[in-house]
Amino acid sequence: MDGDNSGVHNEFDLFMTSTHNHLFQHNHSDEMDDLLGASTIVGNTDDANVVVADHDNNDGETHSEQRMATRRAKYHRLRSEQIQQLEAVFQDCPYPNEKLRKDLSERLGMSAQQVKFWFQNKRTINKGKMQRWETQNCWVENEKLKTERQAIMLAMQN
Repeated sequence: MDGDNSGVHNEFDLFMTSTHNHLFQHNHSDEMDDLLGASTIVGNTDDANVVVADHDNNDGETHSEQRMATRRAKYHRLRSEQIQQLEAVFQDCPYPNEKLRKDLSERLGMSAQQVKFWFQNKRTINKGKMQRWETQNCWVENEKLKTERQAIMLAMQN
């Protein structure tokens, strides 16, 4: 690699400053401007909103990065008592109404939205388990039928 990597900010820059720099030595600025302009128009339709939202932001983070950092900071795992109670209710009612979700959220110290998402996730997980179980059962039955067919074919030949 080249000894001077002062302009390197990430792995792509390192890649570009080292062995493959010769690929971009020709002047293609008009083509690049056209391509960049088109991608900017298509890909960044929300830039005006981001700029407006970021006018108070002095640390260089975008609004979406700040929101994601905030979301990640609020995440926590449920306690085993919360999970046990949610599981018990799920056995009786996999589709709780808003009143039941609100009651559960107050009892368990969770938001109603957390309870709602927990039930959605649990139903999705159960659906996947059920589909795998059904697939396994179909496979086993198919193998039995194959064996039975082979036995019948063998009996017909004799």
